[in-house]
Amino acid sequence: ALDAGGPTRELYTEIASSIIAKTSGLFIISPNGRNNVGKSNKNVYIPFHTKPENKSLIELKQEEIEKCYVAIGVYLGIILRNGFYQDLPFAPIVWKLIINQNVDENDIFRIDEDFKDFIINLRNASNDINLFEELNQPILWKCINWDGSIVDVVNQTNSNTVTFDTLNYYIDSCIKLRIDILKKNIDH
Repeated sequence: ALDAGGPTRELYTEIASSIIAKTSGLFIISPNGRNNVGKSNKNVYIPFHTKPENKSLIELKQEEIEKCYVAIGVYLGIILRNGFYQDLPFAPIVWKLIINQNVDENDIFRIDEDFKDFIINLRNASNDINLFEELNQPILWKCINWDGSIVDVVNQTNSNTVTFDTLNYYIDSCIKLRIDILKKNIDH
């Protein structure tokens, strides 16, 4: 064994390391860490599946990904129940979701400064038509996802672009999208 805790503690430590390993494809570093921005939460992880960059690794099916997140939940229960505490550098929003605390945009902002700036700019523009018109136009019903990819946002309007009148709805939809993506992986 590597430590005085014996093989069981060593096994739990190896599992903790493998959960956030890039090759697992189950967790990614926070946007602050990926983009090297912000003063905190650069070395924390969020549950977000990514396809393996290494072509020799097998891509998991959605059902297998969900089973992996369930297994991680079981693992968390085991280590807490048995006192084999591990250093799991999950983002604060992840811990809040695990214990069913309410999360909001501020929880997102703590780990994604770029998204925070994006939303603040939009909020400022939502109060002033002149500021809205200064934004890069057109604004499409798309949002930056946790991994930096662009995803569609729920659009209940008849327009392909965000207007001054629908800007607050767009902002709320982007925030909800971000929270729902994490929630889905944690709620398995």
